[in-house]
Parts: sequence; C-alpha cells; structure tokens
Amino acid sequence: MSFVISARFLMGLYQGRDSSGEPERYPTPDRLFKALLSVACLNFGYTGKDCPESEEISESLHWLEGNPPDKMRLPFAIPSDGYGAIAYRDKGFQENDKVKMASSPAMSAYRYRPDDALEWIWLDPPSERVAGCLENLCEEIPYLGESCSKVHVVAQVCETNTETPEQRSRTFVRDDATDLGALNSHIFINCPIRGRLEELCGNYKELNSKKVSKRKVNELTVKETNLLAEIPEGRFIGSVAYRGEGLDMHDAATVAPPWDRAILMPVRVISSPVEWQPRQSQTVRWAVAMHRFLIRKWGFGAPATLTGRYMKIPGIAQPANNVAIHVLSDSLGQEFLSKLLPSVRHNVPAFLILIPREMSTEDFAELCDICQRSQGSSLYCGHDLETLVFGKADILADSTMWQEPADDRVRYWKPVPFAMAETRAFTDPQGARKWRARESVALSIAHVWRDSFSTQSERTGHWAKEQGYWAAADAVLDDSSPVQIIDARPTFRTHMEDYAHHVQESNVLRGCNALIQFSEDFSNECCAAAIGQTRHLGGGLLVPVDVPRDLIARNQVTGKEEPIWLS
Repeated sequence: MSFVISARFLMGLYQGRDSSGEPERYPTPDRLFKALLSVACLNFGYTGKDCPESEEISESLHWLEGNPPDKMRLPFAIPSDGYGAIAYRDKGFQENDKVKMASSPAMSAYRYRPDDALEWIWLDPPSERVAGCLENLCEEIPYLGESCSKVHVVAQVCETNTETPEQRSRTFVRDDATDLGALNSHIFINCPIRGRLEELCGNYKELNSKKVSKRKVNELTVKETNLLAEIPEGRFIGSVAYRGEGLDMHDAATVAPPWDRAILMPVRVISSPVEWQPRQSQTVRWAVAMHRFLIRKWGFGAPATLTGRYMKIPGIAQPANNVAIHVLSDSLGQEFLSKLLPSVRHNVPAFLILIPREMSTEDFAELCDICQRSQGSSLYCGHDLETLVFGKADILADSTMWQEPADDRVRYWKPVPFAMAETRAFTDPQGARKWRARESVALSIAHVWRDSFSTQSERTGHWAKEQGYWAAADAVLDDSSPVQIIDARPTFRTHMEDYAHHVQESNVLRGCNALIQFSEDFSNECCAAAIGQTRHLGGGLLVPVDVPRDLIARNQVTGKEEPIWLS
C-alpha cells in the first residue's frame, strides 16, 4: 500500500513562482504544505482557540515535515508564454483609478495535458487518522500557485500497482545517495523539514501583528514590483534530489539507453512539390544547420547538453552524450526505412532529435516548446542546397523508433553511412598491438555507453591518453562484454571531410563499418542510437540488420555466434 496525493489542474495551466521570482514548472511539496496550512486556517480555524481538529491537523502537518515523497510522477509540461493558452482576463492592479498591466514574466505559465495529474507518492502510508485528515484538507484546496491555477487535489491510500512504461518514463525516485555527478542527472525539489509549520505560523503573525497604517500601505504600493522582498525567507526548507526511475546511478545491472526521448521535426522543400532527398554526404551539413537553428531559437542560456560546451568543474565528469540530430530520409535506404515504426515513418523526411538521459525535464520541455513553435519556420543551409520548411513537431516519450525483429530473425546493427573514427591510428604503448578498425568501433561504443564499461588501468606519462583509449576498447572487446563486433573494416569516400565536423588538419579521417550485436539485457533492440565522432551531428546512426536464424552459426575460433558467411 502507498499514500498518494494527486493534483489535476482543471484548466491545464499552472502558474507559480519560486522564492527568487522565477516561474515554477511544477508545484513543490513545500507549496503543497503551505496550501494545506492555508486551508486548515481558513476553513477549519486551525490557529483559533476553538478548533476541535487542531491536534489532528498538527499531527498531519508534522507528518509531512522531514518526510519528502518517495516518488513523484510529473506530468509533461511546456512553457505557455501566451502560445496555445487563452487569457480570460487581464492581469495587473489598480493605482489611483488607473489600471497597470502586469509585466510579461508575471503572465508566464506552464501548460499540462488535461488528463495528466501530478502525483506525490509515499511508499509508507501514514496512520489512518493522519490519512483521513490529509484527505479532508486536500479536498478543500482551491488552487496551487496563483489563484488562476485551479486544481482538484485528492489524497488516498491505494495499492501499489505495476507502472506502465508511460508512467515509468515520468516518475522520479528520491535518491539520498547523491554525489557531484548527480548535478547532471537529478532534479532538486524543495520540501518542508522539521520546524516549517512553526516558521510559517510565526511569519504570518509577524506580517499581520498590527494594523497597517495608511503610510505603510502607500510604501507597499510603491514596492508593488518587488513584493517578494516583503516575504520572509524560509529557513526550514530542504532540497531533495530525485532521479528518473529508469536511471539508477547505483545499480550496475541497469543499463539505461543513452538517448531516452526524441523529437521528430518533419520537413518539406519550400515552394516545391519535390520531396527532400539529401545525399549521405550532406547529412552532417544539414544536422549542423539544424543544431545552429535550435541554439539560435533558444537564445541566451541554452543548456550544455544542447550546445555541447561544458564548464570544467573538478570532480564532475562531462556527460557522455549530448543532443543528437540525424536525418531520416531516403538516404537511409528503403530497406531500413521499412523497419521504422509506422508512427515514425509517416513523418519522413524529418530531423530526428535524440535527447540524452542527462538532459533535465525542464530543458527538454523548453526544447519541445521551441520545436512546436518552429512549425512553418524555414531552415537555410547554403546557396547550393534547398531551403526547408518545418512541419508539426512530434514529441516521443522514449527513443523507440524501430519495429521489433521477427521471431525467426537475429538483430544486428550497422552505422549509416559509417562511424567516423574518433582518434588516429596508433600502436599499443607496449608496442605489441596495432590500432585497427575493430578497436575504433569499440572505442566509439565505449564513449556512448561510458557508464557501462569501467576502465581501471593507470593513466600516467606521455601515453596517458592512448592508455585510456586502449583500456576502453579492451573493455568492449572483452569476452564477457555484452557487445559483439563482427567484420569490422575501414571505409573511405572521395571527400571524407563531408562526413566529419571540426576536422583537425593533422588527423587522417577514417571511417569504420561493422556488424554490432548487443545482449538482450544491455540495449533495447528498438531504440535509436549512434556511434562515432559525428554521432551528435548526422553521422553513425545505427540501423537494424535482421539476419535469419538459419544463417547464424557458431564460430569455431571465438565460440560466438555470427552470420555463416563470416565464419
């Protein structure tokens, strides 16, 4: 059994600001706590002398102090900023019989789907008395945040049911064992701690201790734009870390996909009935143009997971993957297009924007809003290429885009058109081995799934970087590895610079191709992924190659199964 408090916003809009005045995406448990105290005082006379429920209410509110929810189920939310929202009244205040409109930040709100509910979940339910009291208080809450955020709040003890994949994708679990790396993968929520109830009651008495003089009223009117400064700062509020339920930083057996969400941006050629058909040599160039378009639309403050530029902070590792942009068109080949899910295939041609699991929910929602508002905008890549127009963006709750293989098929993967090598070829620091295409593919896989391949070797001296590369490749090529690389070979084109981004003049560009197989417990066989130096910008997209089981045999040398024509 678990105790659940759910809030459903009746108009699909939430408007509220935190203590710094910034718009909140979701109401916090501390805001819920204040709403419950307000209802207790206004509806039940909690602070009065003749309140029969005073002891019961105190016990219920004290139960919430220092007891943050074990889980939170957050609805999908995007900033409205007037887009897609209807204003039923002007917002502002009157001064000297004149109406002064509120500033634009005060009009900002977050939009939820009407059927979505925000849920706070406690796995250990309170006593029946506390649960009943909280249920009665929640029913009386008229709004959370500002008064325009009408809400229906329900508290109940219910059975802990198995979560659906959709529910799991938006569920966050409290994580007390956090470190510096959690700054990139967790969200931090304000929750009340012990002493919050007494602090709020004391603040109320302080602000309403005596009758306010007319002079004081005039002073407050002058300070209307800085009203938050009159509210005492909360000292009994704790920041609690929550991680996505699919991302367990302390469970080595759990392998989360590198990109766990996606956005599809359909495109067409402007003023032309001809379908967009870019060549494989142009996909990196188009992805770079799309990347610059998104950053320009975001403006100041674009997150590092989108720009790829991180601050170097000692003790905090840079995430393995950023936002990746790929082109879905005939350049993939009809064989691979036919394996796309119907919901994805009907949007082709399109840009596929893969979202790394390290990207926060707030940044993802902002990026979704940018993509939705870009419908009808144009994308210019160069005078020698077409100009494109964006269609309606399709938001995917996960990165699933491929159909499942048939029962009589074994799924392998290959990069399209190939994986660009991430380093030059060099020998083993001990001089015993040479760096070949197989090691290049292994290093690319180790970079994408960095958290799954631990390298314990010492990295010292002039060859420290090379030692790290060899250790990462060896971890992927180890016999116990969940990855099998088959028939790796170098690949070249006439103009290799078309397939790379930020080319170094001293580096010889090399492409690599191979058949790759992942174990069942390591990778979702229907999710999108990419490898190689250009995995974030149009290159190395992994496409499925389904081989009939009759054509699979065990290699007598390695002891592993592989296609018979390679044995």
